[in-house]
Amino acid sequence: MAEVSNVVLVHGAWGRRLELGKVIPQLEEAGLNAVSVQNPLTLLADDVAATKRQSRARMAKSFLVGHS
Repeated sequence: MAEVSNVVLVHGAWGRRLELGKVIPQLEEAGLNAVSVQNPLTLLADDVAATKRQSRARMAKSFLVGHS
């Protein structure tokens, strides 16, 4: 398995991207590229689409971290 150095953080219901953004500097200090996704929380399909857009735009191979 190829080494993955990219992390996509996804919040759960009633969450916000800003809350997960607090760990981004720590991940970057560890040598990882990190981004958090702001889901619209309208429909599950909309949340999935937002996550896919963000991960495709930023990085090819990523480790997805979900929080709920």
